[in-house]
Amino acid sequence: MLRVMIADDEPYVREGLEKLIPWEELGCRLIYSAENGRDLLEKMDEELPDLVIVDIRMPLVDGLEVAEYIFRNRLKTEVIILTAYADFHYAHKAIQYKVSDYIVKTSALEEIPAAIQRLQQRYESEEMVCYRMVLMRMDKNMDRLRQFYQYAFSAFDYRPMNGLSEEEGLILSLKGISNSEDVILGCEKLRNLCRNFLGEEPRIICSRIYGQWGDQREIYKALTEYAEERREGIILQPQFADSSLESDNVLDDIRKYIHRHYTEKVTLLEVAEAVHFSPGYLSRFYKMKTGENLFDTINSLRIEKARRLLEKGDKKIYEIADLTGFEDTAYFSKVFKKYTGCPPKEYARMEKMKK
Repeated sequence: MLRVMIADDEPYVREGLEKLIPWEELGCRLIYSAENGRDLLEKMDEELPDLVIVDIRMPLVDGLEVAEYIFRNRLKTEVIILTAYADFHYAHKAIQYKVSDYIVKTSALEEIPAAIQRLQQRYESEEMVCYRMVLMRMDKNMDRLRQFYQYAFSAFDYRPMNGLSEEEGLILSLKGISNSEDVILGCEKLRNLCRNFLGEEPRIICSRIYGQWGDQREIYKALTEYAEERREGIILQPQFADSSLESDNVLDDIRKYIHRHYTEKVTLLEVAEAVHFSPGYLSRFYKMKTGENLFDTINSLRIEKARRLLEKGDKKIYEIADLTGFEDTAYFSKVFKKYTGCPPKEYARMEKMKK
C-alpha cells in the first residue's frame, strides 16, 4: 500500500482529506497529517512516504518548497500539489520539480483519487516485477549446464533457486508484462546447447507467471505435480492450470469474500491476501474478468443494503453508514448520491412520502 502524508494549513481542508478520501480503498495508508510544510519535512526524515499531498501556500515551508526539497534530494516520493489558484506560474514551477499532479482544491475530492489511480497504474506498468521458475533435469553434466544459463536467459534477470530441492533451477525476474515467447526461446536455446555440446537433452519445466517472491514453495510444488505425467522436452505450465477453471474459481472466491465482508471496513490488501494475490494483480484480474473495479462492486452492494435500510426508516444515517462499511457519514453520503442520484436524507424523505 502507498504510504501517504498530507500538509495543509487550513484545518477543515485537512479534516476533509483525512475523512473523505477513501484511502484504504485506493490502496493507500495515510500515515501523517501536518499543518505546514516544515512539520511534514521533519516527519519525512523519520519515515519516507511514497506520496505527499501538499498545499501550495502554507506558512514556514510551502508546497513548492516541499516539492523542490524532494526533487533536489532525489527522494523517491511523489508529490501532488493542492492550490486555490489555477496559476500558470505555479504550474510551471510544479512541472520543474517533477510534481505528479497539480489539483485545484475545489475539485480535490474527485481529482485526488483519480490522480492516485494514475500513479498506481504507472507504478504497475513501469515497476511491476513478476517471476517464472525454470527447472532443469538431466542425468549428468549438471555443472556444465550452469555455464549455459547466461546465454540462454540473457533477456532476463535470474538467480539460482535455493532451498527448495536438490534439482537445478532458476527464478526468472520479469519487469512489466512478461513475453512468453522470450521464455520459450530461452528454454529452446538451453536445450540446443545441451544437445549440441553435452550430447544430452534435458527436460525443462517452466512455471506459470506468479507475482510474489514468497510464493516459490507453492509454485515449485504445483509445477512438479503438473510435470509428473508429462515427458516432452520443454514443459510449460499454463497460466491457470489446464484451462480457465482455476481463474473462474479464484473469481468465485473473490465474490464470496466480498459478499461475506462488504459491510465491514474491508481493504484491497485484505481481499488480496484472502485469495493469495498481490493487491495490484488482484485489481487487474478482477477488472479483466468483470469489466468493473473491485470497489465499484463493493460499493454497489453497500449502497443496495443502505437503500433497504433507509426504506425501513428505523435507523439514523450515521447508523446506516456504519452498518454498510463506511467509516465516515459524509463519505457515505457522497457515495450514496453517486450511485442513486440523491443524498441519503433525501432518499429517506421520499420513501416516507411513498408510505
